[in-house]
Amino acid sequence: MNSMRGRVSMTDENARDREFIRQRLVVKQVQPAGDRERTKFEHTFTNYYNWIHDAKVTGTNLIGIVYPDRKQTNELPRVLIGAHYDGIAHCDPKFVSPEASEDDRTICNGATDNATSVAILLELLQKLPLQIKAPVAFAFWDSEELGLLGSDAFFKNPTIPLDNVVTYVNLDIVGLNLYRTLENIHIVLGAETGGAKLQELTRAATAAEMPSFEYHHMSYAIGHGRSDMTSLYRNGIQIPSVFFSDGDGAIYHTTADDLANVNFKKVHSVSRVLMKLVTDLTTTSKSDFTFQSPKTYFDKDSWLGQLVQLIFPKIKALRAGIPVPMFTDIPVVVELYDKLLAAKAENKLSDEQVQNLLEQRAQVKSVLAAGESEFTFTQRFALLKAIATYTLTAKKLTFIP
Repeated sequence: MNSMRGRVSMTDENARDREFIRQRLVVKQVQPAGDRERTKFEHTFTNYYNWIHDAKVTGTNLIGIVYPDRKQTNELPRVLIGAHYDGIAHCDPKFVSPEASEDDRTICNGATDNATSVAILLELLQKLPLQIKAPVAFAFWDSEELGLLGSDAFFKNPTIPLDNVVTYVNLDIVGLNLYRTLENIHIVLGAETGGAKLQELTRAATAAEMPSFEYHHMSYAIGHGRSDMTSLYRNGIQIPSVFFSDGDGAIYHTTADDLANVNFKKVHSVSRVLMKLVTDLTTTSKSDFTFQSPKTYFDKDSWLGQLVQLIFPKIKALRAGIPVPMFTDIPVVVELYDKLLAAKAENKLSDEQVQNLLEQRAQVKSVLAAGESEFTFTQRFALLKAIATYTLTAKKLTFIP
């Protein structure tokens, strides 16, 4: 995998990876949808990367459509599912031995971020046509790591009508283990954006994997700014979304994000869940869902967001905006904390880390006890802080879980 050198946007390696995917789209009889005439898969774009500096970025998404029984019709896609295929060039050599080669010390192979998600999409392309009842569009996004640029460009100017799309399904970081003894846990975010119906379908799709795998359902806010579903709402598109992710962990953006450290049992589980969910979604219509727009405090493109960035230019988290979590996220956070604290010895947590986790859990439980009527901005921020602490503790593990 080192030969791909991170699959970075605008590199020869990125182009090789894109051609690898394109060839499989052809073999799997996917209808091109990268342009409005549907003659090619490539959807090229030029954008400005403003996360750190104003550098022009040119990239290429791959967009296609599959039909029931692979029989092309004029029916519009009912579901859009996507994952980014680009990566980053050099990353933290956190778990690399001093004797390793220069490539092994620096190159990010990005196995879980995001090769496993791309692999799941390619598998779905093969199997879904035999089950779906309406067309499904697939997107392989470029330049996600440069600020969600590929998906942003597409949703600014879609090459396919989105009028009939009932849900966008996003995959990013699948098969990563956050902690030891918690290898069977996966997070599903944002189903509330489609109201009760999308929550029902999502829970039904994940229920079949229980108890071997635990799917914890949380609100869109927990993933805001972290992946391509964010581009929907920054462009004012009112389509519900569901985001499948394992979050950050000890190997995230390190040279240890390699095949040897992928939890393939979890990858296969997510693939099975998506087969059922996407198939079920193709039997629905937009009238079945009640769109609930996610809320974010001073997101990056708002005037208030720009003002906050001017005042606090060094705080990168503020550039993504502060999302508004839901009260229903609290029991999930408490359960995840309980599981981690029960496994503190296996995860070699220091006394200081344990104490911090205990304090965060106590604070979140007090918010839960106070009730939803007392769930103010301060309590929401406390919840976001607890979630960040949980993730940052995983990133600081001294071993690969």
